[in-house]
Amino acid sequence: MKIAGTGPEEDSLKAMVADDDKIEFLGYCSGATLWRLLREARAVVLPSEWYENAPMSVLEAYASGKPVIGARIGGIPELIREGETGLLFESGNSADLAFCLESIASKPASQIMAMGSAAREYVLNFFNKQRYLESMLSLYASLGVSSTNSAAGSMGSVAATRESARVK
Repeated sequence: MKIAGTGPEEDSLKAMVADDDKIEFLGYCSGATLWRLLREARAVVLPSEWYENAPMSVLEAYASGKPVIGARIGGIPELIREGETGLLFESGNSADLAFCLESIASKPASQIMAMGSAAREYVLNFFNKQRYLESMLSLYASLGVSSTNSAAGSMGSVAATRESARVK
């Protein structure tokens, strides 16, 4: 198991597994090193204890065809389809996380690949420019902004609408 990243518990975690040569702490990683680790991973773990809105780590893992084991906190559960694109555990619950890790470790490679494929398909279908454009146009329409306006004009209209709402 490779652990990328740092944090206040790093030294105590290293001490806990000092005799386990299967666990490797890599420290802070970025760029090509991080992307290589992601490509080589069986799954990506996001053990967040912070209320993240829409963590890019989940979407990047999905785009790389990797399932995600994510903490059930903030926006993470909204991105993970339990059993299909990954698994969820209670944030801060090490026994629950261990159960998810064991579950992923015990699955055959074909099942992990199927989860990764489902994750990639999900990110391609729901997190793309066309869907974003459609969502924004729908939002503007719900605010009474014409879809025939240019994007800049629409933004100006929304800003003007918000400003006039504050003045009243």
